Formats: sequence, C-alpha cells, structure tokens
Amino acid sequence: MAKGQGPLKIRHALRERGVGEALSRRFIDDDRDAWRALAESVRVKRFGAEPPADLRERARQARFLAQRGFAQEHIRFAPQSSE
Repeated sequence: MAKGQGPLKIRHALRERGVGEALSRRFIDDDRDAWRALAESVRVKRFGAEPPADLRERARQARFLAQRGFAQEHIRFAPQSSE
C-alpha cells in the first residue's frame, strides 16, 4: 500500500508467495474510503491535480489505476471530466 499498489495487486502478490486468501483478507484492510483516497493520490501523483479533460484521457488514467491493482469501485471515484 505504501508503494501505491491497490488491494487486487497486493492480494495477487501474496497469493503468488503462498499466502492463503483468508490470511490475506485478514491483513488487507477493506476500507473503501482508504483505497479510494489512495487511488486518487496515485492518480494525482502521476497525472496532476486536474481531472481528465476528455473520455479518452479518463480511460487512460483508469487503465493505469487498474494496472496498479485498484478495483473499479476505487477508480470510479477519481475526478470526472467536465463533459
């Protein structure tokens, strides 16, 4: 989490290292607000504070966050374009 990775990527990495799903769920916080805030922080660090200007840019930023392991419910709350 400190490296800007989302819960999906963290769980996958733990699974690859042999950590069971029950154990990983126990230690990975399911606080939606915290993950949304982290997703927004990662987006701002990479793309700046301005919201995406159009749908193409919004999709690009959403793909970036998905690759970092954030779920759609976390990505959805990133600032929307003004369209």
